[in-house]
Amino acid sequence: MQIKTPKSMLKQSLAFFFAALSVGIPIHTTAQEFPKITPQLMDELNSSLDTTWPNDPAVPDLPPMPVTNDPKMNQDAFLWTHFNDYIYTPRKVGVPTPRTRPVTESDPLEVDVFWSMRSPYSYLVLSRLVYLNSNYNVNVNIRPVLPVAVRSTKGGKGKAGGLFGLAYKVPDGAWDAPRQGQFLGVPFKYPVPDPIWQVWNPGNKVPGPDNWLFTHPPEKQPYIFWVTRLACYAEKKDWRLNLSTRSPP
Repeated sequence: MQIKTPKSMLKQSLAFFFAALSVGIPIHTTAQEFPKITPQLMDELNSSLDTTWPNDPAVPDLPPMPVTNDPKMNQDAFLWTHFNDYIYTPRKVGVPTPRTRPVTESDPLEVDVFWSMRSPYSYLVLSRLVYLNSNYNVNVNIRPVLPVAVRSTKGGKGKAGGLFGLAYKVPDGAWDAPRQGQFLGVPFKYPVPDPIWQVWNPGNKVPGPDNWLFTHPPEKQPYIFWVTRLACYAEKKDWRLNLSTRSPP
């Protein structure tokens, strides 16, 4: 059953924006030209923590950033209260009561998608989420989260908490994401510049925390907090997937 409601006509603005980021489409242009990202420019920008990202006229002035160091954990969250390692007894057992009442347009299913504005896999699933929302009684709620590289940078020292145990994940993702895009028939290209200012390519050095995946301090990040806030604002305005497929209402 295809539904045509204001909420389900979500196929036209957060999808264009997400897609534009992922395939490198300019969001808009201005008279001021942003420099071409080259290996030489990236080497210069990544030479120390004292460098500053070039001014990008597409990015508006932002309010103060949230504190990202050592975010608090909610020990009463379902995944913690029901955690089972088959050694210790879980604090709680069982699963949420399943829904049994009929799904209708006025009483749809709800799905929460925890979305990273940098994740290639968030982008790759987008067309299927739009189809799910547009063709079935399912409301898709986007729950934006900060990417792991900026969730905690340990006091601005550049080492993103928890990331360095994933030494092979980044090169694997650089191959896997375009491959998945080809398999799914979804155009894919990593954005340039990256939404996060981070040493992405180790060059001819042995990859390690001192020369690779080094993340510039949050206060110097030029894009990620802006695009994540934009996604949060879209969700609060009930645009949800709208912002990715067409201009906001």
